[in-house]
Amino acid sequence: MIAEICIFSFVAFITSLFFTYKNRVDYFNSFKKRNIPGPPPNLLLGNYREIKKHKNKNDVIEKWLKQYGEKSKCFGYYVGQKRYIVLNDLDTINQVFIKNVKAFYNREDFALDAKYLIDSVLALKNERWAYVRRILTPVFSYTKVHSGTFDPEIKASIMELNNEIIKRIRESKMVDLNGQKSAEFDIHNITQAFTLDVISRTSFGLEEKVYEPDNHLMRIVKEYFQFAGNIFVELAMLVPVLKAILTYINNNLSSGRLIDMMTVKLKEHINVFLKQFQNNSKSTNDEDDELEVKDQKGKYSQQKAKVLVSLIKKLADKSITEHEFIGNILLILLAGYETTANTVTNAIYLLAKHQDIQAKLREEVRKDGLESKYLDMFWHENLRFFPPVTLFVTRKAGEDCVINGTQFLKDDIAQAPVWLIHRNDNIWRDANKFIPERWSPEERKTFHPCQFLTYGLGQKACLGLNFANYEGKLLMINLLKEFQIDATKDTPDPLKFITPTVINNPSTPVVIKFTKIDE
Repeated sequence: MIAEICIFSFVAFITSLFFTYKNRVDYFNSFKKRNIPGPPPNLLLGNYREIKKHKNKNDVIEKWLKQYGEKSKCFGYYVGQKRYIVLNDLDTINQVFIKNVKAFYNREDFALDAKYLIDSVLALKNERWAYVRRILTPVFSYTKVHSGTFDPEIKASIMELNNEIIKRIRESKMVDLNGQKSAEFDIHNITQAFTLDVISRTSFGLEEKVYEPDNHLMRIVKEYFQFAGNIFVELAMLVPVLKAILTYINNNLSSGRLIDMMTVKLKEHINVFLKQFQNNSKSTNDEDDELEVKDQKGKYSQQKAKVLVSLIKKLADKSITEHEFIGNILLILLAGYETTANTVTNAIYLLAKHQDIQAKLREEVRKDGLESKYLDMFWHENLRFFPPVTLFVTRKAGEDCVINGTQFLKDDIAQAPVWLIHRNDNIWRDANKFIPERWSPEERKTFHPCQFLTYGLGQKACLGLNFANYEGKLLMINLLKEFQIDATKDTPDPLKFITPTVINNPSTPVVIKFTKIDE
């Protein structure tokens, strides 16, 4: 009897192993069967091993595109059991991201159900995503941003940044032949502090001492991005069957702990506003974004926290759940910090490397301020030349379909290769040159609707693009008026990037020289 059970168990195991092997072979032959070219996959990891070799994942996408995608409209690769189809044709991108919304409605799934963020618009699906997105969109509308709603807080943050740069100049020992002092430092750290300060003030009414080296919120947010692409996320991508247990470990022992630390601080602040909201009849007005909040001495003061108050109203009337409330608050904090900091870093770097553009731009903003057309051209060319996010413009096929001759199966992930499209000479004239003039009104009329991808495409385009552009332009105006910006012997040339997540981060310190301009 025992022998028979052993034989049966052995046969069952071998049979199971055989069918598992056969299913994986069939799965990894999916692109081949559809005549979609691409690198040959490993039966366990797909193509992940080669992706992992590159600190900048755009490099491996570029390599594969040249090898497999130049003669076709797309190529395919695998990350564990995820199938990616990289689209090398603007018309196909247009069909997938804009014209066939029903078939490609959602972004790809999170590898793990990251605490709270899984309930943000970054991860919500279908009708629930559309509902919550409609709630958030008015907060960052073009009209609201450009009406000056956020000006006091943004300008206060700019003043703090000014003071920090001036402080570093005063403490510097660098003096030129005319006796003028200057300072050289890594601007990435300072722009990260600036953007965290802006989002803290405008969204939550928090005034953080972000330039102090031991600032608690700054440290937590930085650590979160360092751990965001950790081993548990990687394992979940490669072995989806372990997703539940890896999610638990990640949320309780890894980056989830940092989320808890952020939410503890935010919840303390939020509870003050929520309590006051419940006792403040004036706050029922949707246009009102101020609440009178008691401080520790029992005195009332006006505090502005525009995003927070808008969402508190929706939480109070049960339009959104508590997890959706916290998830989207965290998303606004994290997205408003990292991507904008990198964009501002890149812009300052480009000013330092292009002195003629810096001089022209300074003259223009002194004359026209925020209305400067050249400022708008410079800013958009910065976003084209150095797009901050390049691996997140994706859509998941919700059904089998054929787009421009390419067969998509349900759960395929269509990906637009942002960096490569922005650097394609067939799409952009002298694509690897920084030319703000390409954004003149006349040239813009010739653009394909999908050749500029920094904000994403279609209905899932970046929620905070109006705010980020406005914030960045105000900062550029200030820096150009107050400082001469120069490259040094330690300034990287060219500026290179790493992609620990989907965001392009400078791979080395971005050292820039600042000299105060005497009016």
